[in-house]
Amino acid sequence: MPLIRAEAQEALTREPSNLGPHILLASVAAAYEYDWKLARDLFETGMAGPSTSAEAHWAYASLFLQPLGRHDEAVAHMEVAVERDPLNAHWRGVLASHLTHAQRPKDAIREANEALEIDETSLAGHVTLGEAYIFTERWEDAAAALEKAYRLFPQHGMTAGLLAGTLVHLGDHARADALIREMGETPRPLIGRVLYHMLCSDIDQAADWYERAINARDPFALVFAAGPLGSDFRQSSRWPKLARMMNMPSHD
Repeated sequence: MPLIRAEAQEALTREPSNLGPHILLASVAAAYEYDWKLARDLFETGMAGPSTSAEAHWAYASLFLQPLGRHDEAVAHMEVAVERDPLNAHWRGVLASHLTHAQRPKDAIREANEALEIDETSLAGHVTLGEAYIFTERWEDAAAALEKAYRLFPQHGMTAGLLAGTLVHLGDHARADALIREMGETPRPLIGRVLYHMLCSDIDQAADWYERAINARDPFALVFAAGPLGSDFRQSSRWPKLARMMNMPSHD
């Protein structure tokens, strides 16, 4: 992040009218510095041009609007990203996640499936399909989607964490335990362990791992800060400290 910030600042010294570096600086302000006022100002400047890139809409939606619980706005910006690049399976998968966070699981399932029609190996497509099924407690469907993601990307912490948590709900504790052992103590991203413990309703473990994710500046700590999978978790006594670590108001 410091390297990105330095390069973006250098770009602005060379071409002050270039709006792109403002998006990079805004992303650093949000995901690394947790400076929401600076991030807001930089995003507003960077997105003031006539043709904002799909990447800019993604960054604004995922790193600023979504963490602050502004889910409908986040969906609208991800829809623009998809419109700008309609055959991008990753963008459609990200849109599916935003739709789940906006509590629109049917639309999320549709978008995730469209992502997989474009690219059947899309990690975002499989994982966000599983996320939408988890939200609607369709545990067998969630396991099927996440098993496909795990076969494609077995080292991805979020895939393994969500799958393990889903398997606990299906009663397969042995396989879930094996997945967690395989993840080890340094999964990437760290949020995978957070999501696993959230799904198991293990508040203290989820909070301990969440704190690690924040300290490591795992960007998914922001992505799931106001998401539906953590609704009960945010009611716990452990959440206010975590929210303060990210300079955010408590949600719910």
